Amino acid sequence: MESPPATSSPAPADLQPEPPWSAGLAAGLLVVLCLVVYIACLAPSVCGGDSGELITAAWDFGVAHPPGYPLYTLLASLFCRMPFAEIAWRVNLLSALCDALAAGLLCLLVARATQRSAAGFVAGGLWAFCELIFRYAVCAEVFALNNLFVILLAWLAFSYWQKPRTSLALWGAFVFGLGLSNHHTLLFVGLPMVAMVLWRGGRALLRPKIMAALVGVGLLGLSPYLQLPVAASQKPLHSWGDASTLEGFSTHFLRKEYGTFRLTAEKDTQASPISAWLQYFERLSADLQWAGLGVLLLGLWVCIRRPSKHAPFIWLAATAWIYLLVFQSLANIEINPGKVGYGVFTRFWQLPHVLLFALFGFGFAQLQRWLPGKAGAAWLLAVVLVGLQLGVHVPPVAASGNLLFRDYARSLLEPLPEDAVYLATGDVKSGTLRYVQGCLQVRDDVRVLLHPLLQASWYNALARHHFPELVFPGERYGGPGYSLLQLLRANPGTSFFCSPLHKHPDISWKQGYEQVPWGMVYRLQPLGDSLDIPAQLQAAGAILAHDALGRLEAPPRGTWERAIWNEYWIAVRTNGSYLLREGMLRDNRRDMLEMAARLYDLLLEVIPRPQYQSLKNAGIVYHTLQRSEADLAKRDRVWRLFLERAPADDPFRPKARQVLELE
Repeated sequence: MESPPATSSPAPADLQPEPPWSAGLAAGLLVVLCLVVYIACLAPSVCGGDSGELITAAWDFGVAHPPGYPLYTLLASLFCRMPFAEIAWRVNLLSALCDALAAGLLCLLVARATQRSAAGFVAGGLWAFCELIFRYAVCAEVFALNNLFVILLAWLAFSYWQKPRTSLALWGAFVFGLGLSNHHTLLFVGLPMVAMVLWRGGRALLRPKIMAALVGVGLLGLSPYLQLPVAASQKPLHSWGDASTLEGFSTHFLRKEYGTFRLTAEKDTQASPISAWLQYFERLSADLQWAGLGVLLLGLWVCIRRPSKHAPFIWLAATAWIYLLVFQSLANIEINPGKVGYGVFTRFWQLPHVLLFALFGFGFAQLQRWLPGKAGAAWLLAVVLVGLQLGVHVPPVAASGNLLFRDYARSLLEPLPEDAVYLATGDVKSGTLRYVQGCLQVRDDVRVLLHPLLQASWYNALARHHFPELVFPGERYGGPGYSLLQLLRANPGTSFFCSPLHKHPDISWKQGYEQVPWGMVYRLQPLGDSLDIPAQLQAAGAILAHDALGRLEAPPRGTWERAIWNEYWIAVRTNGSYLLREGMLRDNRRDMLEMAARLYDLLLEVIPRPQYQSLKNAGIVYHTLQRSEADLAKRDRVWRLFLERAPADDPFRPKARQVLELE
């Protein structure tokens, strides 16, 4: 196969050539700007999603969820050992550094390809400060490192296309393998780039010795995976799977517990391809400030118009579409903007963003031809656009004061009695609890068991190793294994707490236990046991002590912050309702009713128009207490709101009208 002719990018005849150092200077300035902004907005503690789990795995030298992310874990472990700030902040800094370097490389790539440093600066700056990228540049996640590998591969592929050298191909193979030891989605970007390089290299790369060398250095890049069996053999508490055996390693590496190349273990869920494409273009348009989409299309037109000159960027654009096509056909998760799954899905759109923002740079370089003053006007426009991007997209996702997730984990643990067992459900709970217990040693006497993982035999073995005083009546939980009732009865005298079990398929616990609201969690209390009222009131008081979880402005739907906010107010309503009912059953026991009143006071202060059931309960408790004229005034106010919001057939409407003397 004949190799295509080498291409170069001479400066357009109507533009003065820039000094050779200008591209490097623009990239360096952008890296510094990104680092300053990212660090100023860096989350001070743990964040949502996988953040807590990844930090704790790095701190404990453990294994993260499949496929293990060993390169990220090793790098994060180094950042964990820095001698300042909270552990989470140190690992958050790794994300900031990776995305800042990625922005600089994107700037350098576009500037070298177009020979216009302003085009590189604006492409890298808009990318670095768009909402999708910025959100994950200020917290501990694997995506910033993944972005860095994408742009590094793109840079190596572009460099090879300009001047084919075996050394560049070998570096590309090594970087590809190394990137895969961070995140498997790099495969969907890397393979098209491999095809691009092989097409350009032709027979020179297809010789057996060269191919063997390429495969060898690629496998060398995967060497961080050796960390998995080493770490698993130490049996750290906050770890996942049993990669110490060949079968366990294979299961982990191939993500068999989720399904290889699938997002979740759900089998019957699938994203709508049309909806996914439309929502991606909506996200891309918003991140480019809408008008920028036209500049991107202009860049694509520039490349297509002169394919021999701009062939590398046509390849890179095609790579972005290939990635979207493959990923969105495999992703088995619903992308409803009002649900957390939307954020889980859309964070994988960062990879095509890297490549498509490069096309924006090409469009901007074309605009520079038409601007008066050329370079000066282009730089002024580039700085204005990046400044607008900072002002529009950064404030909503800046995380410099975000202690929500750390405080949330504390609110779950603090009211629990010593040596309690807490069956936790959900990513936001499991990650934050691992972090505050494993890294900050907050209430590490509480034995946290991740309820869904009890279905895995490896997790039961790990729990037995770390909690030998607990009895696990089988190899694993669920199905042919033991039930929740059997686990509870195998450990008499142990206080068990849980996340809500109302929708859980295992209802065996109802044969001998009841769920009692206990602050932000529930206690599994044996039927017939008397209620520990002082402890119950203390647990409800812990909700009030963490009122910052509910007082923040309602977060956007579909975020982890919104999930915590919703959970907090559910706890307020649930504990208030329970204390009201139990207090009235105990001859209007005053301390229980007064705690219920404090909870409803908070609810009505922050959410002036809550659900009508809460209004009804608040009216009852204020009417029953009648401590002062203020209580009666609050009672009358909530009854009026109740009559506005309650269905016409609600049986309590006549009572409310009677109290208000409206009959």
